[in-house]
Amino acid sequence: MFPRHAPSVLRCMAASPVHSRRSARDSAGAAIAQRPAPSAGGRHPLTLVVLASDVSALPSGWWALDPEAAVLRPSHAPPAAILAVGCPDATLSRYPDGISLLWREVGALLMLIHLASTDIGLGSCIAGTCAILHPVPSDASALVDLGAVALGTTTHQTSSL
Repeated sequence: MFPRHAPSVLRCMAASPVHSRRSARDSAGAAIAQRPAPSAGGRHPLTLVVLASDVSALPSGWWALDPEAAVLRPSHAPPAAILAVGCPDATLSRYPDGISLLWREVGALLMLIHLASTDIGLGSCIAGTCAILHPVPSDASALVDLGAVALGTTTHQTSSL
């Protein structure tokens, strides 16, 4: 578990619905974890990863949640990531209620990057970021992050967390 002084976001991850409650084996001998979050066949292929840059009680870097032990372990970053940053004011100054237009536009752009990546043989994953990486400043014309595409190989590699 995280120390008592750890940031609340980290304590929240430790108690998150991905924390494994118990495990069993299927007829083929593969592990089946029983967790509150649903997963086809109890396989739970997803891992929560934290990119920390300025978090108290956590060194900068990539961290993966180990759901069995409810701890963060050092992890590896994707080989590359492309961030879509935008100026919401550019859209909202013309369409005051047009925030959905901005989200549609960034979704279409990230989809094109995803398709182009696939076309040249790269694996990719689209992620919405919602100004997490670049906090929204008081300046309405400043850039904020709206999404990202993580790029990598299509070869499956087993993670050791």
